[in-house]
Amino acid sequence: MSSDGGLPALLNGDIVDVAAVQRRAWLGLSCWPLHRRLAWELVLGVASPLAASRSLQSRRLVGEYCAQLAKWREAATVDDLTASPVGRKSDGTSPNSSGRGSLGVDGAVVGIVQTTSGNSSVPSLSFDSSTDVFVANEELAIIKQIRKDVPRSTGGMAALAHSRSQTLLERVLFVWALRHPACGYVQGMNDLAVPFVCVVIADELRMPPEDLFSTKCHGDALVSTIPADAWEARIEPAVYWMTSRFIERLQDNFTGNQRGAHRMVADLEAIVKAADPSLWKSIVTVSDVPFALFSFRWINCLLQRELSFAPALRLMDTYVADEIPVVSFHPYVCAAFLLRFRPLVLAHARDLGTLLPVLQNLPTQSWAVRDVDELVASAFVLSHRHPIN
Repeated sequence: MSSDGGLPALLNGDIVDVAAVQRRAWLGLSCWPLHRRLAWELVLGVASPLAASRSLQSRRLVGEYCAQLAKWREAATVDDLTASPVGRKSDGTSPNSSGRGSLGVDGAVVGIVQTTSGNSSVPSLSFDSSTDVFVANEELAIIKQIRKDVPRSTGGMAALAHSRSQTLLERVLFVWALRHPACGYVQGMNDLAVPFVCVVIADELRMPPEDLFSTKCHGDALVSTIPADAWEARIEPAVYWMTSRFIERLQDNFTGNQRGAHRMVADLEAIVKAADPSLWKSIVTVSDVPFALFSFRWINCLLQRELSFAPALRLMDTYVADEIPVVSFHPYVCAAFLLRFRPLVLAHARDLGTLLPVLQNLPTQSWAVRDVDELVASAFVLSHRHPIN
């Protein structure tokens, strides 16, 4: 499809061709930033393709989300636990209610915070002095971990650091964890939710998200102009449902021992070994650097931490589109990402202490949207040259 304004025409139809929107989104929506929210909602199944039914479906989803909030309000969780300023000091511990650990996004062993399900025992309770309520230990562990992670998600963007934006992100992640007890909350989910937060808030202000969430923009003042009733009535449910539908595609990355993420790391290594054996040898054999040590964050956070906001948003266009399933395509994107820095990697391939810091901080500060266009194109070529069974 040509980039001649076809997307607005598609979205304005009485019946939207979702497959056509999906194909357009896979190629990137940076040319139509004000249409990104609707395009994403259509592709994720949050918005109806029938224009006449769209408001009805929206009201239904808002109602479902608000019902969940009401349920947890009765248990004194969502509002009470998120009423205080985000980033409040906690006890500093890493909760692990399931008693199991996993490889964190930075290569460290961290806890997977999960809710208790499938038993009839009375849950143990803890007193949260910051909110003066008793809450289940599992829920307290979840919110404490979320509160540690959410402030780290701002990326220097004033609009995202705004207290309402932070509270929104907290609540969405918390409700997700409560509604998905087998998965719970896992570090990295906060990074995946951020693009949806940004796109919906920017749409509410009728601004391109790349402008509102620029580090040069005083976006906090603009976010303050959003009416209080708009957050729960429109913004928060939309963010929740898009985040939920997207993370559901990746649940294997966040359940149990995160077998999906480990499988994707293995796929990434196999692709690099096939595409560039000398690069693979320089990393694994010469420098003794396991792929999981530097690429687990790439896999778990879909490279969102490695890129500045506009390029990261462009990459999410492709992943939201899911024309090639993200669980299959993302290892190829990571392989193309690594191959892009081949000369730099080879220049530092001496030992783990020399190479690992380079791999964990590849220089992408100057990347623009066109660099991600090229990255996706290179990954597509790799997927045809080196298919994984």
